[in-house]
Amino acid sequence: MTRVSTVNQEPSHKARVVTLSACEGSLEHNGAGDAVETAPNGPGYKRPWGRVKGAYRRLRGGARRWLRDEMGAEVVELALVIPLLVGIVWTSFEFWQLMSLRAAVRTTTAQAARFVTAYAAPPDTLDDAMPADEACWRLQELVDRSLRFQRGNMGDALNWEIHFFKIIDPNNAHWEGNVQEVTCSELFNRASGLQANDQFGVKLNVSVPWLEVLFGLTTTSTNQRTVSFSDTAVGSTPGMPYGDVRASGRTLSCGPSGGRVEVCWSFDASFVPNLVEVYRGDPETTAPVYVVNNPSQYGGCSAGTITIPVGASTMTVIAYGGDRELIDSVVLTCP
Repeated sequence: MTRVSTVNQEPSHKARVVTLSACEGSLEHNGAGDAVETAPNGPGYKRPWGRVKGAYRRLRGGARRWLRDEMGAEVVELALVIPLLVGIVWTSFEFWQLMSLRAAVRTTTAQAARFVTAYAAPPDTLDDAMPADEACWRLQELVDRSLRFQRGNMGDALNWEIHFFKIIDPNNAHWEGNVQEVTCSELFNRASGLQANDQFGVKLNVSVPWLEVLFGLTTTSTNQRTVSFSDTAVGSTPGMPYGDVRASGRTLSCGPSGGRVEVCWSFDASFVPNLVEVYRGDPETTAPVYVVNNPSQYGGCSAGTITIPVGASTMTVIAYGGDRELIDSVVLTCP
């Protein structure tokens, strides 16, 4: 049942509003005579704020479901990506460690070759050269000290061994068939080891246990193996000055009081002497009887002004070059 409302117009400028409510709703009339529907107040009525709250709850529930779905996808993606990231990091670390070991082996091999060049003693060097046993011991200490702080990825120390070679023909560029392996003592032996301008080779072999890791989506596998490095360095002993002088002579004339002789010399040396002196008798107690400054590189002879007494006379030739002395003697007689 519905009640009908009537609106009485009044001449006043203010409109009187009469409102009749119904169960379903109500109508309002303003002063212009228009009917305006107002909010119902009957049973089962939900105010607008309730509808807003319901929409908010539905929106929040949908957002929660969406977030749960996205978090699940992200967890799956993370589970797939983590092994790949760990594998990349591990591989990068392994690569850096292998390159570091390789560089250490190269540096150590070069240092060992430099040591041989510095301390190999040809027979004509100074008498205070380093003995072979001491040189080998110092060389091993050098290699051990250079590789002491290098480790494998499991923390194991490096195992190393060093080999020495003498190059047979320096003019042959090939390695195979042109080298002779020798021991360290043989290399540094002053009598049979390296000579001046000889070439040699040093080969360093290094090995270390290594853990190989393979990352998978579900499992990770490991494999232990041995990683080996090898490097060779070639060097030569310094061009130490070497040389020899050969003395010869002849008797030009001889008489009751003595005779005149001619003394000659020739050089077989890596340098040209700058002074030649000829002695009659012991050079330690006598003065030279003939002196030549800046002699020819091919040698020379004295003038026939050297005299000797009757009998045999020892003529000694000394050639000086830098800090070297080349000595040879010849015996001339005047019957």
